[in-house]
Amino acid sequence: VIQNCKGRLTYSNVVDKLRRRFGVETQCERYKYELSKRKQKPDESLQVFADCLEELALLAYPEETPEIRERLFTLPAFLTGLLDQTLSFEVYKQNVTTLRDALAGTLRLEVWQTTQRQKRAVSSHGARSVQLEADDHATELGCNSCRTQPEASKVMSAEHPVVAVS
Repeated sequence: VIQNCKGRLTYSNVVDKLRRRFGVETQCERYKYELSKRKQKPDESLQVFADCLEELALLAYPEETPEIRERLFTLPAFLTGLLDQTLSFEVYKQNVTTLRDALAGTLRLEVWQTTQRQKRAVSSHGARSVQLEADDHATELGCNSCRTQPEASKVMSAEHPVVAVS
C-alpha cells in the first residue's frame, strides 16, 4: 500500500490508501450484495436463516439504527429469501413489521402445514386400513370376489352385507 502512494508519504495519504484497500465501504458493499442475494438453504432452520440475515444487515449497514436496519433490510430479505414462498406470502399478508414477528408467524404456519400433512397422511392411511380390514373380513368369510371388485360394487354383497368405506 505504501509503495502505491504517489507524491508525499503523509499520514493522511497512508490512511486514505488503507481505507480504500481495507475500508468499511468496500466491505459494506459486499455485505449488502450478500444480504440481497441470501436465500434459505434446504437444510437450514428458520432461526439460523434469520440470525444470518441479522448479522449480514449489521455488517452491511453499520451506521443505521437497529430498527431501520430491521424494517428496511432484514425483514424484506427474510421474506424474499424463504425457501417456501407460500409461507413468505402468508406472513407478508399479516403485515408484520419486525423480524421477530415474521419468524414467529413463519414458524406457526410451518407447524400448521406439517400438522395438516400429517392429518392427511393419517386420514389416507386410515381409509386404506378400513379397506384392508374389509378385504380381510371378506377373505375370512371365504369371499375373494370382493377383493378384486371396484369400490362402488363392494357396498353390499349377497354373501355378506359389509359396507365398505371409500
